[in-house]
Amino acid sequence: MIEAKYNWKLLDLGDETIPSEVFENIQLDRSLIALLWSRGFTSQKAITDFLNAGAENIHDPMLMNDMSRGIERIQLAIVENQKITIYGDYDADGLTSTSIMFEVLSDMGADVETYIPNRFIDGYGPNIAAYQKLIDNGTNLIVTVDNGVSGNEAIEFAQSQGVDVVVTDHHELPEVLPNAYAIIHPRYPGGNYPFGDLSGAGVAFKVASALTGELSEELLDLVAIGTIADLVSLTDENRALASFGLKVLQQTLRPGLISLMEVAGLSQESVDEKDIGFGIAPRLNAVGRLGDANLGVELLTSLDDERAQELADFVQSENVRRQKIVSDISELALNQAESESNKRKKTLVLSGENWHEGVLGIVASRIVEVTGKPTIVLNLDTKKGQAKGSGRSVSDFHLYNAINKHKEITSHFGGHHMAVGLTLPTENLDQLGTALENEANKQDLQLDNKSDKVITSVLNVDQLTLDFYKDIEKLKPFGTGNEKPVFELDYKVMQNVKAIGKTGNHLKFELIGERERISGISFSNGKYVEDLQNASNKIKIIGEVEKNVWMNKTSLQLMIQDIKSEGTTIIDARTDHVTDDLFRSEGLYIFWNRKHYEQLERFASSKKIFKLADEIKSVIDFDKQKTIVLVDCPSSLDQLSTILRITDIDKVIAVFFKSDSAYLDGMPTREQYANLYKFVVSHKDVDINNQLNVLSDFLKIKKNLLIFMIKVFLEMEFVKIKDGLMTGQKVSNKTSIEETAAYGLRNNRMLAEEKLIYSKENDMKKWILSQMNIED
Repeated sequence: MIEAKYNWKLLDLGDETIPSEVFENIQLDRSLIALLWSRGFTSQKAITDFLNAGAENIHDPMLMNDMSRGIERIQLAIVENQKITIYGDYDADGLTSTSIMFEVLSDMGADVETYIPNRFIDGYGPNIAAYQKLIDNGTNLIVTVDNGVSGNEAIEFAQSQGVDVVVTDHHELPEVLPNAYAIIHPRYPGGNYPFGDLSGAGVAFKVASALTGELSEELLDLVAIGTIADLVSLTDENRALASFGLKVLQQTLRPGLISLMEVAGLSQESVDEKDIGFGIAPRLNAVGRLGDANLGVELLTSLDDERAQELADFVQSENVRRQKIVSDISELALNQAESESNKRKKTLVLSGENWHEGVLGIVASRIVEVTGKPTIVLNLDTKKGQAKGSGRSVSDFHLYNAINKHKEITSHFGGHHMAVGLTLPTENLDQLGTALENEANKQDLQLDNKSDKVITSVLNVDQLTLDFYKDIEKLKPFGTGNEKPVFELDYKVMQNVKAIGKTGNHLKFELIGERERISGISFSNGKYVEDLQNASNKIKIIGEVEKNVWMNKTSLQLMIQDIKSEGTTIIDARTDHVTDDLFRSEGLYIFWNRKHYEQLERFASSKKIFKLADEIKSVIDFDKQKTIVLVDCPSSLDQLSTILRITDIDKVIAVFFKSDSAYLDGMPTREQYANLYKFVVSHKDVDINNQLNVLSDFLKIKKNLLIFMIKVFLEMEFVKIKDGLMTGQKVSNKTSIEETAAYGLRNNRMLAEEKLIYSKENDMKKWILSQMNIED
């Protein structure tokens, strides 16, 4: 069985919910209309407006709080040639925000500079030391972009020095706002701006539009990058800004962006929101994560082709370096997460020396993805005696609130529901771990709770045509608030299941319909190859439909979001020799042969539990394992049936190793019994310990078969053995050979081998499944 990662929620909107004229008048697939209806577009006009987002969706910037006051102060600075410093942020939204404001002020003739705080020196947002440096350098006006609403102390300091601060920001508003000259924010309390979800780049663009009195289309490429990178809602105004911005980006003449798309391997004419999210934004973020993010602003604003290429190459190298650092730290952090003590916890606090602080948020996200547990990852600075890092959470656990209740153990702390940054003395690490566990219990965190995945509809493979995909594209750009539709696929056959990638950790297969077929790609699920190849029931698949162009040929493929199957998976791993590969799976390894158990016990671990079958009495003995490995062959089918009846497992790996085979040796013939009988009655004191091989050669009977025959004769009293010496006896025994216990045991063993080792794969699997369905 493959357990789903998400809780599947099939969209259930019948035709009676949506007026028939909506389906008739809107040229869009019915399932997509239902999807939009479920997202709140509950009228024909609302859906039409969504599909045709235009200039009318761009709101008047003057509606934003303090916009008039803010631009008047900026204009005054330009007229009086006062030095303006744009104080930005080191992520993609911050870099694009800074670049937007810099370009518009430069074009207006301002004396303007930019300052991106250093993540490791200044931290995030306004900083008194940084402000002092700017003021000492002659700054008369500070304009923040993508930060500022939480910078009370630094802004108060600047204002006290006679330097005004105009804040332009979009982040959560604190209870006490800074004493800035102006605060331009789309969600300012009591404000009149109709859309509150702008990114930092979006707010900067609104200021630029207010300053110039026009929609500065040439800036929209930067707006699109900041908006999509910052994961703000792609609805309302953001949808229009991102849509227009992508079109500008596809034709941009900015040398830096052209070079950046080239090193990222992106096709400029078709660049979309996914390319920004996975290609452009990570590279811009990498600069600030590892060093000086001011180079990112230079890249975005440079007009020098050679310098732009040089900067793009540097950004690319930084991204590669960032990926390596993330990979190395993630491996170390995951090893900590999988320790026995951490396995028992609901939350994780992981730390190590010389862990690069710029990537710890990414590492934390990876650990959350693997473990499903809220995770804090910290770098230990032994010289300073402090731990500094980032945390990421799951939807059911408010990480900010959890730490905020114990903020006295931290030196610095900030964040929100799903993400935090913090610094604390190293001696407080244990307190932090204890506090998180206590808060997890108070919030009743259930780690087995799954997040919902909305499924638009169930589609037949034959419905996946290029025309259908064109309808999906009408909903672009996709992102937060406008997620790409997910479909469950109905198919006839799954075939060509294989692991792909350098390490085989990804999964690929084909789903076949009556007329069409589609390839499915599932990242990080290569482990399910055997399960899909051996599933007892049909696999259920959900995913997003994407267009794939290869060698000028266009086709569709399914990007798998989740997989699930019911029933038990039986893996045929039968072998006549044991190798280390046998022990790659986690689970419970069951032995019937004690000698095999003792020889192989060295492979046991916390994830690979070895047990003898006769020690297993109840399901408790399975230690909640979902996989069992049947290492060797039982002596009878009943022995295996007993095990299978008390298990509740997802996967059975059938190895059934046997060092010798009763089934292949068969039963002795009457002639062989007769020859052995003639020999034993005519010989005394045969040293069977040392002369068994000689006797086997003399009688031309295989050694294993000869041993069985001697056991039968011993039971029938045809021989007696004392001190290893065998002597024949003439006795009258009316018991038939077939009635002896030795014969019954060998017959049972042969039947077990025939059914489990020498049968066809399907027959073996059917028998195992039939035994698991037997009720006591």
